[in-house]
Amino acid sequence: LAQPDDSASNLSPPLTGQRQCCWSVATPDVRLQAAAHTLGVSSRDVLAACITAALRAQLGLSPQALEEAEINLLLPVDVRSQLPASLRPALSEPGNGSGSERLLLPIDGDHFVEQVYRIKQEVRRFRDSLQPLLTWGLTACSAFLPDMVKQTPLWPFAARPSAVLASFDAAAVVRYLAGCRVDELVVWSPQIADAGISVTACRYAGQLRLAVVADHSANLDVQRFQSDCMTALNQALVSHLDN
Repeated sequence: LAQPDDSASNLSPPLTGQRQCCWSVATPDVRLQAAAHTLGVSSRDVLAACITAALRAQLGLSPQALEEAEINLLLPVDVRSQLPASLRPALSEPGNGSGSERLLLPIDGDHFVEQVYRIKQEVRRFRDSLQPLLTWGLTACSAFLPDMVKQTPLWPFAARPSAVLASFDAAAVVRYLAGCRVDELVVWSPQIADAGISVTACRYAGQLRLAVVADHSANLDVQRFQSDCMTALNQALVSHLDN
């Protein structure tokens, strides 16, 4: 509750509600998993580093400002397994049962591998944190609270992150709809917590695809951002092949 807002950047202005979106070509997910294994990190760490590298070029900050900037990435976390049995929804029931964590991005890092390992260290800090459960509980209670309370500075999402990264496992094998083969799948996560940009990593039938949604207020070139994310991802893949 005491966390400050992110540093002022292109992602800081109030949202307009008008959004632009794009998505990448599919990349074999096994390559990402292999690269993450070689680096000794999780695939989510690699994706967060890709976002860091892509954001760094478009935040509109000077080199000195980058050194001091605090830019957070909001990570949705599935907390269903941590809930008491009486509150845990069945798999067939609707509802996400998700909380969130705020990950401080190493936006001042010059090299991709450095960013990956700094993100790994940051993730380790809140590995056993109660933050996801707390944010789930506060969000679940929000429907019963008056608007006046939700608009106070202490509301958990008042400290606005700059971006959101959601990971979505659609299906391990190809699916069919009304007898037609579904070759590709594009998924966008909701733009939550007033974040200016939302990135969704969707895994489907062994393929990984990144989908990006950005509010017009963010003043981002989403095509370039998505391309920079994939360039950074390819760097990780090349690092894996070199090893």
